[in-house]
Amino acid sequence: MMKRLLMFVAAVVTPSLATAQVTVRLTVPEVRVRVGPPPARPEVQPQRQSPDQMWIAGHWARRDNANVWVPGVWTRPPHEGMTWEKERWEQRNGAWYSAEGHWRYTNPPTPTDVYEPPPGREQVIVDSAPPRNLVERRPKAPFRGAVWIAGYWNWDGSHHDWVAGHWSARHANSVWTPDRWRRAPGNGHGQRARWVLVPGHWSRR
Repeated sequence: MMKRLLMFVAAVVTPSLATAQVTVRLTVPEVRVRVGPPPARPEVQPQRQSPDQMWIAGHWARRDNANVWVPGVWTRPPHEGMTWEKERWEQRNGAWYSAEGHWRYTNPPTPTDVYEPPPGREQVIVDSAPPRNLVERRPKAPFRGAVWIAGYWNWDGSHHDWVAGHWSARHANSVWTPDRWRRAPGNGHGQRARWVLVPGHWSRR
């Protein structure tokens, strides 16, 4: 009797646990590097300006085959439902591996979740060139007909940070054009070339 009771409890509890545990696969790959990061620099965390801001601590990141310090900053997530995945440095078998810090969605999409860029989103024009795009590991599509929204470098007002790619349900009769940076040449009168982030968007087929 006791054995049958334990089996019944396991059958009831296990599905609940499986439902509660949401797994989100990361798409940002590790990069093998020769030199590990220096010690983290001390920094003072300023006061938050608004309740919807998140603190991204200063950290070492890979930029053009070099370790570059990225200062800490209060910033808003690029999209609703996103969280910051901290950068990761690991030493294994005598080598260092680095994974870029990035924004990611906290929950996997469903067949009814259509990605919509924030309303009124405009081009961003900055002087700093974006780093080279990361070659993401695209996870398996969560459902049939899912559309891949490629990752891109976002500008948070002070530096570039990576927004990880993710799956979306398809917008009706539309195709997705990914976010991209283009170089705007200078005017030849002292104005340097600048970089323009052209927002991704759905367009009719």
